[in-house]
Amino acid sequence: MSEWTDLLLQVFPPVQALLFIVLSGGGYLAFRSISKQVERTREDLAGRIDAVQGRVRRLEDSHIPDHPDYQRRAQSDD
Repeated sequence: MSEWTDLLLQVFPPVQALLFIVLSGGGYLAFRSISKQVERTREDLAGRIDAVQGRVRRLEDSHIPDHPDYQRRAQSDD
């Protein structure tokens, strides 16, 4: 047994020590699962932000008169 388990068994009755170990392990697994989900969500949001920025850029290119691409296109249409 590990020193940590020995310490728990000295401090708590065996049933409580076992319950503490099980709950600690479950909490750790839940934390890992949540952190993975947060990372996936962060990556998904970064992709969506890139898509929105691309759409805004295309709108700026085609509809804002002081934008350089708009001016070039207006000159070529003349």
